[in-house]
Amino acid sequence: MRWELSLPVTLVFLLAYAAVMGALTWRQMRHTDAEAFVVADRDVGSWRGVATMSATWIWAASLYAAATAAYTYGVSGALHYALWGGLALLFVWPYGLRLRQMVPAGHTFTEFIRVRHGRLSQGVIGAENYLNSQYSMILNFTAGAALLSLVSPLSYATSLLLIAVIVLGYSLFSGIRASIVTDAVQIVAIVTITAVVVPVIIWRAGGSADLAAGLALLGDERASFWSLQAFLGQGAPMMALVLAYAFANPTVWQRVWALRERDLGRVYVRSGVVYMVVVAGVGMLGLVALLAGIEPANGDLNTLVPLVAIAFLPAWLGLVFVLLVIAAITSTSDSDLAALSAIAMTDVWRGYVRPHAGEAQLKLVARSAMVLVTVIAVAVAMLRIDILTLILFYGMIRSASVVPIAASIAWDRVSNLGFSAGIISGVVVGIGARLWSAAATDGAAVSDHGGIVGLVLLTLAVLGAGSMASCLAYPLVRLRSAAAVGGIVATAVAVSQVVAYPGLSGYPVLLSTLAALGTGMVVCIGSSLMTQRGFDWGLLERSIRPLNESAAQTAPNA
Repeated sequence: MRWELSLPVTLVFLLAYAAVMGALTWRQMRHTDAEAFVVADRDVGSWRGVATMSATWIWAASLYAAATAAYTYGVSGALHYALWGGLALLFVWPYGLRLRQMVPAGHTFTEFIRVRHGRLSQGVIGAENYLNSQYSMILNFTAGAALLSLVSPLSYATSLLLIAVIVLGYSLFSGIRASIVTDAVQIVAIVTITAVVVPVIIWRAGGSADLAAGLALLGDERASFWSLQAFLGQGAPMMALVLAYAFANPTVWQRVWALRERDLGRVYVRSGVVYMVVVAGVGMLGLVALLAGIEPANGDLNTLVPLVAIAFLPAWLGLVFVLLVIAAITSTSDSDLAALSAIAMTDVWRGYVRPHAGEAQLKLVARSAMVLVTVIAVAVAMLRIDILTLILFYGMIRSASVVPIAASIAWDRVSNLGFSAGIISGVVVGIGARLWSAAATDGAAVSDHGGIVGLVLLTLAVLGAGSMASCLAYPLVRLRSAAAVGGIVATAVAVSQVVAYPGLSGYPVLLSTLAALGTGMVVCIGSSLMTQRGFDWGLLERSIRPLNESAAQTAPNA
């Protein structure tokens, strides 16, 4: 080890960071009404919006996972991870704009689903949103604790507890306002440090010329951006899972209502670009580790990024690098806490327990929810699960909701049964597909699985690929044209499976992700076509009102 932070330096650093974040959020205490706590009075401007959306989208797990992808697949690993993550925001923002226009007084996506479909669907998407933010916190806490335990005398458990206390401590003050004001500082730190740290590491590792020369020794697959193995094993699943993440992420939907409506488009586009640059840059550290022969500590791939920093950075710059990771962790974790507290306050307590609860009671519920989910995140993070593996697995589960969510925003025929059954069946089939191909390792070609099960899963995966193309195309073209685009893509993928059989069957992550997506589409659209009744979009604006209005909300109770 080249350097290690002393215990006093580590503790002073953490306390100073906590003090700065606490001071920033303390100033927001004057904005303590429930509406400001949840959606910041819907007045977040363009540049603050870019800061909070970027900081929320860039999480420590994405930095670590991008590096793991580069270590595993070479150049294309990190670049695919960064590219699709950024493009997901660019493609999803028109859905967000449509939702904001339909529900100007909205607070959470689950609130929209309750009025759009009913309580059954609200429960299904609420459970998924909870799991989404809960697992996000788990991954961020895992990444931060892994870093601190490697670069300081602190144990993994102690590091984990300190990070959790810091995030929870300042997030309790003022909900999303606390998240937004700290995001502005955190994204400046993330971008600035990335622009300094990554070039320094590459220079001290031998420079770009030496790294380029080393690529030739890795073989064609790892040295090329167009690696088919990397695309099928990690790039293509990333396309589906980040699209699902953008659709199913409650922190993104919460910002749809917190931002000024006129700024939504530019915020999404700029945030996507920032994400691509930062994640691709930090992800390249995995390639540095691969070329430098750095092995993960105890086989834990989560240690790659810290080990590269230890090997190639001087101590003072190492401390700056720690700040980068801590900023990425806290920026996303406080957003998750704000989103989950909004769901607890708006959907659970006001929706089911006390419809006419006062603001003081609503804020108490929100803060209690923050404490609970933080405790759960710490308990699960103690297991130290590999970050990339968990991201890919949960991304597969999440992909089942892509078509039901997109269709619910764009098409008035989607039914309560179609929405709920589509997500649930997609999750079941996705997990089943993964278990069916459990003999394979992620991203590696495996022996052919024949039989009717394999054929059914392959068919669903082909439909999933077409569904994803339709969802991406819809904001650019009309609904029927988007369906046609999906049909063309599905046909092309089907032909490729015949030509290159067993095709997708050789890539368990991609197969299970697309099968979940395809199942969600077939069940959701199929069930919805059985009803002729269209939804009255005007009901949304009439039913969903600001939290400080006591008028009872009208919604279907299916």
